[in-house]
Amino acid sequence: MLTFSYASSRSLDHARQIFNRLYKMRLTCGRPLRVILVGTKADLKRRNKVTSETAIAFAKERGLVLIDTSSKCHLNISEAFELCAYQHLISAELFE
Repeated sequence: MLTFSYASSRSLDHARQIFNRLYKMRLTCGRPLRVILVGTKADLKRRNKVTSETAIAFAKERGLVLIDTSSKCHLNISEAFELCAYQHLISAELFE
């Protein structure tokens, strides 16, 4: 689970850096990289520093699933964890 805040463009830059490190680690171990991208503070759309289009492009370029969340509005919090668990189960089944 890789998170960024829609309220901070620096957080998306940081997510890019972390993804790049994870990708390099994947190349070393030879296993698929199962990561979901979680956009937090989705309830602050009017004040966002990161647009939905930017987040979608980032996810598509890297083959990630994107889910928007808001703890304030209780938006997709459980769903993000369920999606993460689902991705983990898929990965585990591939290597059994």
